[in-house]
Amino acid sequence: MNSRMVQSNFDDLNPETRQQWAYADTQVWDADRNTREFLDAMPAWHEHGLLAVTLNLQGEMVRETRHVEGYRKMPILFDEDDHFQFDKPENNFIAAIDEYASWGYFDFRMKDETFADGYQSVPVDWTIGSDRKRGFFRLLKTITKGQ
Repeated sequence: MNSRMVQSNFDDLNPETRQQWAYADTQVWDADRNTREFLDAMPAWHEHGLLAVTLNLQGEMVRETRHVEGYRKMPILFDEDDHFQFDKPENNFIAAIDEYASWGYFDFRMKDETFADGYQSVPVDWTIGSDRKRGFFRLLKTITKGQ
């Protein structure tokens, strides 16, 4: 089973939004505390059956990851990547697949984009109604059907 625990290690540097993440006991956001508590909880999760944790790596780093001391053979997953360039012969989606890694499409609606853009922006337009969405599905079809 998968438990997706989003943003276990992030820091909000924007003073206007930082308070949104404040801890109830201190009324202050603390990125180091957040990461530390996430890591400290892992043994308990393992005791209750969680066998793996994925990290959202940015860019094409599969080869480097496989050469890190202590690496053991396991799946590598890029769960959210917002580097599209689906029309280019080289892009992160193709690079991950070429290295037998999974790749996840992260499609958020950027500033000044229309409702048709962004699968991960609320409210969501679930149609394939933007150039970016069409580019993704065109490449996905090519990769999965070999056309």
